[in-house]
Amino acid sequence: LSFGGGVVLFLHALLRLLLFLGVVGLFVNSLRLSAKRWRWPSGIAMFFTFGAFLNGMSFLDYNEDFSSAIMAGCWLIAVAAVIFPLVREQSRVDPSEASLLRGPSGS
Repeated sequence: LSFGGGVVLFLHALLRLLLFLGVVGLFVNSLRLSAKRWRWPSGIAMFFTFGAFLNGMSFLDYNEDFSSAIMAGCWLIAVAAVIFPLVREQSRVDPSEASLLRGPSGS
């Protein structure tokens, strides 16, 4: 990857790499900490983040629109895989613990 596409394109590719490393860290921590609710979602997110990364790089090489569409679809699935357990976790909060989540201000 060169600066032929400009600094913005280089920063975009760097951000993709950081996102992939972050989701790999999430997956490894879910395995290390035995977080059963996060194993599958973080693994799915890691797989599809890698797919988005590869198709983004493919788009840079071949400049085909379908590579960009696949990249966007992979990104959508990866984000949904991370958001789903967060929403599911929030709906399982015990009412007696709800005050702990609100914090000291009560908001």
